[in-house]
Amino acid sequence: MKTAAFVRVEETLLGAHEVAASFYMALNAPGLARRIGRLGALMGSLPAMAVLGLEDRRALRRLAYLHFRGLGEDRVAILARELYERHLTTRVRDHGRRLVARAQSEGHTVVLITSGLEDALRPLAERLGADELVGYRLEYRDGVATGKVDDPRGPDWVTRFAGERNFNLRASYAYGVDLDDVPLLSSVGFPCAVNPGRRLRRTAEDARWPVLEVSR
Repeated sequence: MKTAAFVRVEETLLGAHEVAASFYMALNAPGLARRIGRLGALMGSLPAMAVLGLEDRRALRRLAYLHFRGLGEDRVAILARELYERHLTTRVRDHGRRLVARAQSEGHTVVLITSGLEDALRPLAERLGADELVGYRLEYRDGVATGKVDDPRGPDWVTRFAGERNFNLRASYAYGVDLDDVPLLSSVGFPCAVNPGRRLRRTAEDARWPVLEVSR
């Protein structure tokens, strides 16, 4: 059976950029009136997003992605590519690069996981030579974003994902950063919490998982 190294993009490779990505795409929406209206809506929702972010990061992200509603699929793809090339490519963390390179040298299948959009992080996955990328996917109807997103990481996603690819999870590695990653970390033989918050740190300590502290 094959082995995998599941690497969370946030904190391990990059900082958290959900709100930054939303601002960027809002500001670059075609048409001045739409651009102003979209930015105004985003600004108005930021207090609610901040509150939600304290308790429910998934809800925060879903609220942020509402601001893609009305953008064409081609436009989203272009903006995502620009976001990476202008803002993310120089911010990839050295320790993350080394971690991915080591996993590759040891023969693991590298799976990048993100709480952002797959479109925005695909250039990073390609640059690092990652084998797979798992993240949020915008829903489109007739080529236009509805503002809804699909998250392929359901409650049993790790087991299903590994089964489809013939991964030996007990011989696999995972690097997680928040409570969303606990099911993944609990499923592999070699879990690691990266820059964990208070609740994940407590979980890691109770489970005796190693904790990796890296500069932000």
